[in-house]
Amino acid sequence: MTLLELLQAGDSSIAIVGGLVGVIFFAWRWRISSIDSLRKDLGLVWTNEGDIHSPETNFIDLSLKLDHGALFGSLSSPQTDDIFDVHVTPGWFSANASITLLRGRSSLPIANVTLTLKGNRNRLRWVLNTKDAPPFLPRESELWPSPIQ
Repeated sequence: MTLLELLQAGDSSIAIVGGLVGVIFFAWRWRISSIDSLRKDLGLVWTNEGDIHSPETNFIDLSLKLDHGALFGSLSSPQTDDIFDVHVTPGWFSANASITLLRGRSSLPIANVTLTLKGNRNRLRWVLNTKDAPPFLPRESELWPSPIQ
């Protein structure tokens, strides 16, 4: 190979690497923006009560709030007197919620749930990921913002 061919190959390599770095940077910024948007949109009171066409019998109220970048809240149901703690970790397209119950000085894990915004970002798809979860938690459900905030 001549010096000219080596320089041309180096130029091509630099252009390819520069393009890949640009794509990775763009995707990273898009991911951060998407996670921030999901975090802000989830910070509401959600419920699955009130739909007369739904066959759902396990009703829940999921109250989430955004505080200093952390998304947490509580879960209640008319089928139990307990109030459960919920900690949400937003991802790129969905969020994982960890439901726990505070008993004395210990926190008991109850269930893990995947939450995904649907529609015009005004519906929340709830999918229970824990097999031995309490029976009052719906396996799959659609929640919407509660009119009672």
